[in-house]
Amino acid sequence: MKNFISISLPHLQLNKLAHDQRNGWDDKAHVVIERIANKDIIIDANAKAKSLGIDKQQSLTKALACFDEIITCPNNPNLQAKIIKKIAQFCLKYTPKIMLYGHSKLLLDTTGCAHLFGGNEALLQHIQYDLYGLGYDSQIAMASNMRSANAFVNQAVIGTYILHDDKPKEHAALIKLPIEYLDIDDEIIGQLQRLGLRQIKDLLPLKSASLVKRFGQTLLTHMNQALGHESQAFKAIKFNSIYQTSQAFEHTVILSNYLQTTLKILLENLLIMLKVKGKASRQLNLTIFRPDHTTQQIQINTSQAHLSAQNLSKLFALKLDKLNAPDGIDKIMLTANLVENYISKSDNYLDKNETENIPLTDLFDHIGNKIGFDKIMSYVPANNHIPERAFSELKQSINIGPSSWHKTPLKRPTRMLKQPYILFDFSFANFEYQGQRQTIIRKSGPERILPEWWWNDPLWQDGARDYWWLIAQSGRQFWVYATAHIIRAETGEISATKKRYFLHGWS
Repeated sequence: MKNFISISLPHLQLNKLAHDQRNGWDDKAHVVIERIANKDIIIDANAKAKSLGIDKQQSLTKALACFDEIITCPNNPNLQAKIIKKIAQFCLKYTPKIMLYGHSKLLLDTTGCAHLFGGNEALLQHIQYDLYGLGYDSQIAMASNMRSANAFVNQAVIGTYILHDDKPKEHAALIKLPIEYLDIDDEIIGQLQRLGLRQIKDLLPLKSASLVKRFGQTLLTHMNQALGHESQAFKAIKFNSIYQTSQAFEHTVILSNYLQTTLKILLENLLIMLKVKGKASRQLNLTIFRPDHTTQQIQINTSQAHLSAQNLSKLFALKLDKLNAPDGIDKIMLTANLVENYISKSDNYLDKNETENIPLTDLFDHIGNKIGFDKIMSYVPANNHIPERAFSELKQSINIGPSSWHKTPLKRPTRMLKQPYILFDFSFANFEYQGQRQTIIRKSGPERILPEWWWNDPLWQDGARDYWWLIAQSGRQFWVYATAHIIRAETGEISATKKRYFLHGWS
């Protein structure tokens, strides 16, 4: 026998608001409104609002006329879709087959899964308790097919579940349900009620051809699906590939006794899983599950794709003391949130720069996880011939390696001054810098660099520059330039003023 669980989440947006605000939520009337036919209509209300007589389908204007202290929030379908998608992902712990149904329902195909939780009833209790712990009101029902489960869930009271795992009893209960529980249009429901047809059992004696002719094919199809005479397509959500491994404990255990050992096993298992798929991790999440159904999580990031369990363990060690579970834990889960394609290279063909760079990468990972990658600056090449703009600064280093820097035939200094230093009394024989006289023994150049005509940079307002490399007797190499001509700011005319020389950098 197949088993399907329908989960209805009728107050998604209000539950999310209650979770975010917490303090004083229950003392104030909150409603969700939607603009329908130029009127603000209430589509959901919290318990306080309902106690004042405010409920769905009521006009906001009328509600405010009776109670002026109503807090409103507009309906946000995008937020609702985001919330239910997160809950769906959370439900992967029960089954990999999950389907979105409408705007506020989930369908779970739990066939063959219930025994892992101690049976059907234990599974329903587990789901109900978990959703309550997350702060969401729910109605839950289990039946032998999707349509039947969806019908029964409408009958369930918030915070309860309905279980039908016996087909004859399920059929007997199903035919007593109102016809509208079969997801039929309101217009058709109105026609049926005017004819005195209110429950599913009222339709059973009628001929199929008569039902279709008068009320359309949908009514007959939905009824047959609920009764198990027709199948219904299950369109499971396609989640992004989730690389995850976990360890559940039969009894609650002390965190400190099991964390290190379990983490090592989970890391090794997860990295094997990634390696088989040709992937490597960039971001890992470690989650502990407490007995009170709350969770705590720590996260590590790496600057490059990683498959070293030893190095990743060291990064986790920096944050393990943040985990707190005084009453113990029931489960530990490790998830790779961010992965990249990984090509394994033999030691013989490993790039020299790559091997030399491994200690630097590990250092960056250590610092980044300690203080945050956003506090580490990375320099990447930019497609620009102007020295100051030939690179860009990036927060949170993406690739520490030198592979993205390409050799250029043009020599550039290893140190460059942000503000070029003017050299007074300059000659190519010698000049003074920082109180020391530099005697020049060799020079090369000039190399002319022209700024873009559209770029308004105060440092380049003098126009083109001629650069020389000057090698001093001390062994130092200086990068010096002269302005090719001076432009008068007032007139824009080129002046024949004597050239000025500046020190821009050295190696």
